[in-house]
Amino acid sequence: MIVTEGVGLLGRRGAANTEIRPGDVVVIEPDEHHWHGACADQAMAHIHVNGVGADGTYATFYEPVSEADYLQ
Repeated sequence: MIVTEGVGLLGRRGAANTEIRPGDVVVIEPDEHHWHGACADQAMAHIHVNGVGADGTYATFYEPVSEADYLQ
């Protein structure tokens, strides 16, 4: 993922949230449970590049991010 504008947050299971900004390149490993999105007071735009698994899948979507996780 390449952040192109705005300010966002990246959450990874078991870790504190990280602020992400334009120019940041974020690598998410296969099967890594994570979320990303805009900050509460700003939009964020990004380019997302996915590989495709042998079974034809390209992403697994989990449960929505809770308010507690977002504010972490």
